[in-house]
Amino acid sequence: MEKDILIAIHQLLSESRKPTVATVKSKLATSVSIPVIINVLQKTTNMNVEDIEKLLPDVNLPSMKNTTKNNGQTTDLADEVAALKQALIHTQQELNDLKQWVYTQLPKDKSS
Repeated sequence: MEKDILIAIHQLLSESRKPTVATVKSKLATSVSIPVIINVLQKTTNMNVEDIEKLLPDVNLPSMKNTTKNNGQTTDLADEVAALKQALIHTQQELNDLKQWVYTQLPKDKSS
């Protein structure tokens, strides 16, 4: 668990964000108790990205500031994630609108 928390802290620091219990918890794929997160955060309070990397020598930690080439354009990964989140929200809204339309089109139950 500590390794997962350290990876989350590394990601946050790479994004120039301050690691807090809430931000670390949001990065974790599995549920971790708050006291465990607090304990690791206390150990890493004055550390930077490089210090965290030294604690995880066996883990390949790509920097979140790495860029990718997409049709000749350089795009920040954080921008891509934000765009995908927006597209997902839009798609979910469209799905909800479609569900509502279908429900209004269904014949009313005429039980006698």
